[in-house]
Amino acid sequence: MNGNTRQKKREKVSKVVLVASGFSAQQIHNYDYKANGWTIVAINNGWQACPDLWDWWIKPGDFKGKKPEKTLAHQSIIPRYREQLNKFGGQKECGYSITLNAAYWALAELEPTVMGFLGADMNYTPNEEGHTHIYGVGYDIQKNKIADPDRMVERYGKDDPNYLENIYMRLARKAEERNCKVYNLSQNIETRLPYERHNPAKI
Repeated sequence: MNGNTRQKKREKVSKVVLVASGFSAQQIHNYDYKANGWTIVAINNGWQACPDLWDWWIKPGDFKGKKPEKTLAHQSIIPRYREQLNKFGGQKECGYSITLNAAYWALAELEPTVMGFLGADMNYTPNEEGHTHIYGVGYDIQKNKIADPDRMVERYGKDDPNYLENIYMRLARKAEERNCKVYNLSQNIETRLPYERHNPAKI
């Protein structure tokens, strides 16, 4: 990896697709996002679904997954995002999830009118090979025996059965305040991402 953490000029964009590492991340290839004006923000291992396509890569400081070995001219790594979270109430209010953190970063820095998600269904049913993510068994599941969103609920949701939905819908409300719509672009039937499903070709 060439350590490309340079801060390229950030310009407002119309559409952003955030790609996490759930199975639906592979659906990034079902539609030509780049040719149709979408900016791709890869989250954690989500870059592995689109190694040559992503524009921005965001990860937490304690990321233990595989990192890109190189970055292309149009790609840049986001080294920090606390400042952007603070614009929306800070880490606690925004949620202890890199997927949410990445979305708030994109909302603050790229100012899109549309944000869509792939690979963020939060469904960890293993496939035929026993994998829970596009790269294998999720690191959080291996280490903590629980997926990251569920661990967030366990630690911070207290006794609120709707905590996960509420913390994700907060993002949608904050986005709407900035004239940005949030969609679930995944075609996977089983998803816990509480956003309206949409076909990227019709946005």
